[in-house]
Amino acid sequence: MLVRSQEFLDFLDGATSATTPSVVEAEPEAAADEAADQPDPERIETYTRDFIIETLMTKLEGIGFEHFVAHLLGAMGYRTEVTSPSRDGGYDILASHDPLLLEPPIVKVQCKRTTSSIGRPEVQQLTGTLAAGGSELGLFVTLGSYSADAQHEERHRQNLRLINGRQLVKLIFEHYDKFSLEYKRLLPLRPVYIVDSTLS
Repeated sequence: MLVRSQEFLDFLDGATSATTPSVVEAEPEAAADEAADQPDPERIETYTRDFIIETLMTKLEGIGFEHFVAHLLGAMGYRTEVTSPSRDGGYDILASHDPLLLEPPIVKVQCKRTTSSIGRPEVQQLTGTLAAGGSELGLFVTLGSYSADAQHEERHRQNLRLINGRQLVKLIFEHYDKFSLEYKRLLPLRPVYIVDSTLS
């Protein structure tokens, strides 16, 4: 898991400054307070996810978000090309495993820097650009979510994939080590290990 380092520094500072009782038995209320002060993995993950989405939403313009998504795809092993705004015909990025972007399948990526819900018409604008025969695939990336009818569209099209905000953060976690220094400064994260009580 990747989390912001400041929260852990704050937690550690609090832990090291606390006095430890010597032979006095802890009261139940004190034990409950101590347990409440322990880091909660789910809370930390939620905080980190919210931080990432808020940062991408507030620190990047639309074209900046497109370049960020292209960089993420590059970290995943794709060769990418961000289209010119004047030539945006329903997609923002071309991606392929072929270095020259010639060999199929070619992935056409539409990016929406919004935390709102994306509907079916916007998704269909992307799918309308795809060539028949499976040589082109559609990928829609947003910081928000998708409406039920947009998700229905995805389920019934083998050449379409929708990535919502939560899934985008998961991909960032998985490929963060390959990010450039520019994007690591934008999203200052570091890997940590947290006790997983579900395994005990």
